Amino acid sequence: MGATVQLLKKLRFIAILLPLAADGAIFDDLEDLQGMTVLYAGEFERLTCPISSKYDCLTWPNNLFKTRRGREVCFSTLNYSCSYNCKGLIAAGSDNKPYAFFIENIGGDMKRASLETYKCPSMF
Repeated sequence: MGATVQLLKKLRFIAILLPLAADGAIFDDLEDLQGMTVLYAGEFERLTCPISSKYDCLTWPNNLFKTRRGREVCFSTLNYSCSYNCKGLIAAGSDNKPYAFFIENIGGDMKRASLETYKCPSMF
C-alpha cells in the first residue's frame, strides 16, 4: 500500500511539472542573462581533434568550441554539448565570470553552461 501511495505522489508531481516543461518555464535559462553583459553573439564552431596532427587527442578538451566571427575565442564546456549548428551568446555577470548560452535547435530554449577558455589551436 505504501508503494502505491508513493507512486501516486510521484505521478501527481510529474503531472504538475509537465505543463510547465511544455511551456519552457523549467528548461530555459534565458532569465539568467538578466544583468549580464553580452560579450559575443553568433555561431559557435565545434572543434574536434584533427587525427594525425601535432595534437595529442587524448588530452584534447571535451566540447571545444570556437567563435565564428569577430575576435576568435575558444572555450570548452563540461555540462553542455551541441551538434554542428551551434548558436548562442557568451555573457559575463558582475563577477566577471563568462558563461556560454546555447540556443537549442528544437524549441529555441537557451541553455547556460559554465566555460573554460583556451588558446585556439591551429587546425593545420
